[in-house]
Amino acid sequence: MVCFLLIITGFITFVGCNSAQKENYNSTLYGKWMLMNVSGGIAGDINEINTEVEKHILVFSEDNSITYFYNDSLISKNDFQIEKKKSIYFAEEIDFIIYDNQQAPEAITYLSKDTLTISDNFYDGYTKVYIRPSL
Repeated sequence: MVCFLLIITGFITFVGCNSAQKENYNSTLYGKWMLMNVSGGIAGDINEINTEVEKHILVFSEDNSITYFYNDSLISKNDFQIEKKKSIYFAEEIDFIIYDNQQAPEAITYLSKDTLTISDNFYDGYTKVYIRPSL
């Protein structure tokens, strides 16, 4: 009986932690992000973005839409979902941005409150580093 109670308690704790992590993840992703660096490709280029001249902005909204702006001009708006998938970057599954417009999914390889790294999931693909813009 004690063993059964321990298993139930462990299961409830595991389920509770997973839902808390998902809510925390979403609150971290949502909001405005400014592109700072693009690297990769066959040549392995590293391109720093001069944000004085050009501003590439992504906005993740709680209605699961993503909006792209270039120098304050709307470029596109798409719907997205987050799904766990296998990647070329880590042994375990990681979160991917799955776009509703058939655009190739992108791997979220790093996410913190002020930095977001999104990568193509193929060799010679590109990695984009975003930061939260200061107000």
